[in-house]
Amino acid sequence: MQVKLLLGEPQKVMVIPQTALMASKDRDAVYVVKDNKAILTTIKILKRRDNDVLIAPDLEPGAKVVTAGQMKLRDQAPVAIPKE
Repeated sequence: MQVKLLLGEPQKVMVIPQTALMASKDRDAVYVVKDNKAILTTIKILKRRDNDVLIAPDLEPGAKVVTAGQMKLRDQAPVAIPKE
């Protein structure tokens, strides 16, 4: 007996931490830091996995997403990234 498994085309995805998500009834979004400002950016969730979320590759590669304190932010708010 032979079985043929159809998996479809490979899909490009991005992985972000679950803590970065700003979910609402209307949309799913994250704050992306660009030019020292928090930019509210709509995303498309493809799958949730443990502490990560797989999203459509709508963000720029290497984009910095806010993972803590988002509830206090507003779109275009100035932010500072702490030095490691």
